[in-house]
Amino acid sequence: MIDTSGLANLERSDTKLLAHGPFLELLREQGRTRGNDWLTQHASAIGHHATLDVQACFT
Repeated sequence: MIDTSGLANLERSDTKLLAHGPFLELLREQGRTRGNDWLTQHASAIGHHATLDVQACFT
């Protein structure tokens, strides 16, 4: 799971309806950055053990 907390442009509910090209490009770049950060931290765990406590996140 890649955490999106702290991304100011996703905190407002009206951003879910934006289909403006530059906004979507910004989201893509932020997603790539978060994904690369996650991979840096958890690459050695892939295929070996979980990197997320699902119960702690969703209960």
